[in-house]
Amino acid sequence: MDKEIYEGYSNAINCMECYKIRTEPFFTGLENNSEFFKDNNLYLKVDNLVSWGIQDTTKMVASLPELNLYKESTELLRMGRDINLNMAGLMTQDIISSVALEYNHENNPFIYDPYKNASLTGFENLNLGEDVTLKLSELSYQSSLTKISENSIFAEQDLSLIYPSNVGTFLPFEHEDKHSLFTGIESMTHNFNDMCNTWRTSPNTMVELGMPLTELTSIEYFNEVDLYKNISTRTDLDDSFKKEKKKVVEEYITNKLEKNLQMIDSDFINMWRGACNALASNNPDRVRHFCVSIRELFTHLLHSLAPTKKVEKWSSEPQYYQNNKPTRKARIEYICRNIKTGKLEHFVSTDVTSSLAFIDLFQGGTHKVRHSFDKKQLQALQVKAEGTLNYLIEIAKK
Repeated sequence: MDKEIYEGYSNAINCMECYKIRTEPFFTGLENNSEFFKDNNLYLKVDNLVSWGIQDTTKMVASLPELNLYKESTELLRMGRDINLNMAGLMTQDIISSVALEYNHENNPFIYDPYKNASLTGFENLNLGEDVTLKLSELSYQSSLTKISENSIFAEQDLSLIYPSNVGTFLPFEHEDKHSLFTGIESMTHNFNDMCNTWRTSPNTMVELGMPLTELTSIEYFNEVDLYKNISTRTDLDDSFKKEKKKVVEEYITNKLEKNLQMIDSDFINMWRGACNALASNNPDRVRHFCVSIRELFTHLLHSLAPTKKVEKWSSEPQYYQNNKPTRKARIEYICRNIKTGKLEHFVSTDVTSSLAFIDLFQGGTHKVRHSFDKKQLQALQVKAEGTLNYLIEIAKK
């Protein structure tokens, strides 16, 4: 990657990091010190943080490399840039205020800490006054947008390294159809861009989806692109900030998934742990064992979240059935039925299909070669699988 392009992404990421450095101590103070809320200057402090965040976003957009600098500017990369511009377009005072106001009408006033993926409790009982309450909600919403923007910048940076000519190059076997492989990441990027465009044109749709689930959607996309990067290029752009972010994402999803699986069926968590233990072992057949177990877990989870009888009661449309049984598409749309935000079911369907396709791809590769997948590829596959499993459960909770 050219120096000018690399520096552009580094500067854009630093803008988001500056925001995090300013706001994370503030969220920590809110969580750990009730006296924090008694500060007479609380409104002004929060207002300043929101204003600085808007400025950081403006600087971030200005830092992104011009597309004419790339040796090969693909449609895939252009869609990645559109995602970042759509997210940046949400970072205006008018939109932030409007969404925060709508959220407070639909829900209790909220403070959501995007760096710990946790809601801070007791906020609605503090009687802070409408102005302060709304301003805190603005900061929470803006902080979530910033986190989504981080994911999108990292994804675009990786997309700039993926081409039709190199996709799948570093799979330890020859993939027969690079075109279909590249089409997979194009489809995922297209669907995520459609969602971001919906959010940009109708920001209040994010209220219905909820910021935690909106962030998880961006993480799913981030993990997908990371997996594609690891099978397509040896160029490693994972600076310390990105490595730390990936570590936080992985730890959060792992902890959340185990709790969610335990809540649904204790056998599911045993299946997941068994698959992970197999992958971490020295067994030469470990990849196949992991893939078979995870595919089985996906099937069981889909049938648990969308039981046949409930799907049949939900819809009798012929398009949802094959051999008198609900299709995977039917079960996914049933899981998404309570979310009216346009495009979500398309993204989720593509997401699940992609995860299963990669599982099949890795499993098939174990029959073709003696060479092993490298550590980063296997880790990326595991993170993608656990992320998608967790994502399905979180959607089903809505």
